[in-house]
This record gives sequence, structure tokens and C-alpha cells, in this order.
Amino acid sequence: MEDIANHGVAEHWFYKNTNSRAQRAHNRAQQWIRELVEMQKRSGNAMEFINHVKHDLFPDEVYVFSPKGGVFSLPAGATPIDFAYAVHTDIGNTCIACRINRRLAPLSQKLDSGDTIEIVTTASAKPNMSWLNFVATAKASSNIRHALKHQATDDAVNLGRRLLNQELGTNDLSLDTIDAQLLKHYVGQHKLTSVDALLAEVGAGKRLAYIVATALSQDATDEEGQTKAIGPME
Repeated sequence: MEDIANHGVAEHWFYKNTNSRAQRAHNRAQQWIRELVEMQKRSGNAMEFINHVKHDLFPDEVYVFSPKGGVFSLPAGATPIDFAYAVHTDIGNTCIACRINRRLAPLSQKLDSGDTIEIVTTASAKPNMSWLNFVATAKASSNIRHALKHQATDDAVNLGRRLLNQELGTNDLSLDTIDAQLLKHYVGQHKLTSVDALLAEVGAGKRLAYIVATALSQDATDEEGQTKAIGPME
């Protein structure tokens, strides 16, 4: 290795490319080799040398392991949540706890190179907004935001359903008893894509449940009146 440092790993290439850019690259390569030689001299054994290389040459990355031995490269400052999303989006979305080197640890704990991480999941779990305060990867951040957005939409739909059924109940109606075509017609009139979109707007406060219920109740009453006027077919 000392010979390489003294004579250069790219000597032949350097002489063929004498421009300043090539010279800078050559100088950087020589400096890199000298640093490796110096690290090797300082290290007591091979493992210590490898650890020095990881720390000095890759200061912005950590290399961690899955329980089955898979290797994952993550940015410095990454947490078990980042690791979970690196394994699979579903693992990240359903993460509830973790073990680092077989010991329970906070999901916000920063990982070190050589750590082995085990993620504990449950199907009913959902991402937490607080995770955005400590994740370090774009993949984790974007997936958390995406899941939170869908979660907020689902919550708005459920709330809208309750509010609208409450108002419809004053006329002995509900979303289950109103004719599906009436709902579809109302949704189309207001340029919405679906009944769930209507419920989401009610739940988010963009539409008043009372006004929607009044319109639907009137439509239902008008339809019932028309049916009675036509009478039974013989």
C-alpha cells in the first residue's frame, strides 16, 4: 500500500491527461491512499482499521443490519423509523417499536454503524406525525406525509358520515335509506367525484351537514311524491 501511495494509483493515466482537472483528481487519489496508509499504521488490528475507514471515509453514512444480515446504508442521524421505511413502506407504516442490538430502544434513537435493528409492527398501527421531527431520509418523510394525508381523509369521511346522518335523522332518513341515484345526482350537481368526497368535505367543514341534509331530504320527498302520483302499475 505504501508503494501505491508513493508512486500513485493513476500515474499512467495522469501523464496522458495533463490538464489541471486530471492533476487535481490524481492528487486527491494520492492523498486518499496516504490517509489509508496512515489509518492502517494507527490501527491495532484489521477490525479497528475497518472501523477507522468507515468513520473517516464515510462520515455522512451509517451501515446497519437487519436481523437476517441484510446491510442497509442510511444517512448519518438516521433512526429506526428510517430503517423501517428502507426495508419496506408497509413496515414503516405499521411500526410500533424497535430493538437495537436485541435491546428495546426509542424509535427516535440515532443509529450507529454496525447496529442490528429489529422492527416490531402491528397491522392496526399508523404513522405518527411526531416522526417527522426526527426522521432523516426523504423516503421516510414522504411516506409518513402520504399516510397522514390519507388518514386525515378517512377521518374526515367518517366524521362527515356521522354529521350527515345526524341531520338526516331529523327527517327519519339516513345515508343507507336514501336512494343511491339521488346521492349520485347530488354529487354530480356539485362537481364532486364520489359520495366519499362529499362526506370528506362535510367532515372537514367545507360544506354544512344541515344544508346537504336539507337538500337530500327534499329530493327524497319529491321522489316519493312522484312515485305516489304515478301509482302502482297494473
